[in-house]
Amino acid sequence: MMMKLLLVKEKCKEFYTKYDIYINPVLKFALALTALWMLNDMLGYMPRLGSLPVMLVVALLCSLLPAGAVVLFSAIFMLGHIYGLSLEAFVVCFALFGIMLFTYYIFKPGDGLVLVLVPLLFWLKLPYLAPLVVGLCGTALSAAPAGFGVLIYYMILAVKQNATVLTESETGSMLTRFQMMVDQIITNRAMMVMILAFAVTVVLVYVIRRLSVPYCFKIAIGVGAVAELAVILAGRTMLEVSRTNFTIPEIVIGVAVSALLSLVLEFFLFSVDYSRTEYVQFEDEDYYYYVKAVPKLTVTPPQREVKRFAVNQKGRERGLSETVDLAGDVKDLMEKDRIY
Repeated sequence: MMMKLLLVKEKCKEFYTKYDIYINPVLKFALALTALWMLNDMLGYMPRLGSLPVMLVVALLCSLLPAGAVVLFSAIFMLGHIYGLSLEAFVVCFALFGIMLFTYYIFKPGDGLVLVLVPLLFWLKLPYLAPLVVGLCGTALSAAPAGFGVLIYYMILAVKQNATVLTESETGSMLTRFQMMVDQIITNRAMMVMILAFAVTVVLVYVIRRLSVPYCFKIAIGVGAVAELAVILAGRTMLEVSRTNFTIPEIVIGVAVSALLSLVLEFFLFSVDYSRTEYVQFEDEDYYYYVKAVPKLTVTPPQREVKRFAVNQKGRERGLSETVDLAGDVKDLMEKDRIY
């Protein structure tokens, strides 16, 4: 079974290496289209932005541009939908989004797709997968974009839940609606618990996977999953978060499924063969170096060899003439037998 999985892994790797120039645009197109579809499903307050032709054109444009274009167009569509609902919500979300992006590009530029992937995983009911994947593929500072992704999702959720109040002019003055939006986003205890859990999980997974111990990636996933579960349950109790936001069965099942999916990712990207670990020592003019080298777990796919046999025309003629001569010799022998 393991050999078959390794063969599948090698074939996938070979296929991606051969056609990555085509696969990467397709992946960016799918990510952009899914993100725009999510925004239209959760918000959808500006019909023009939610039309399928517009989303297809924007997703196609994102496939031709760098990955940061997915984040840019997703932000434009999100703010556009919010503006179609309420000016007050648009101003609050625009200010928070601007502060968040400014802080993000100062501390951790380069992980922009995390800002899109985290809300997308929340929408797909797999939020606990995000910090495990970010910890495996990113750095400790990747906890910042992961937390901002949680903030973006809860910002969208707050607008959706208060859409009726924001559209009614009888609910109070503009200042009152501003204050309501700020309170709904900033003082959301469920959001605070998730941001803390994501930050702790990302840092733990990153630190453990960097250790020079056998099976560090698998240990990191296990410890990260347990830490994520513990922080969420502890925060749920200490901050008295509503049980409608966090139910224990949903949390346990979600974390378990996320850990299994992370192990699948670890197998395809980070699996190594610890039985062939090598220790190398060398030096230069200034330092001695002690290196531990662990080869990746790979297998060579079986190759079929086809041997071709070609017969020279002269060889055929020579063989034919030899056959004829042999037949003549036999005839001569028979005639001699008759004489005697």
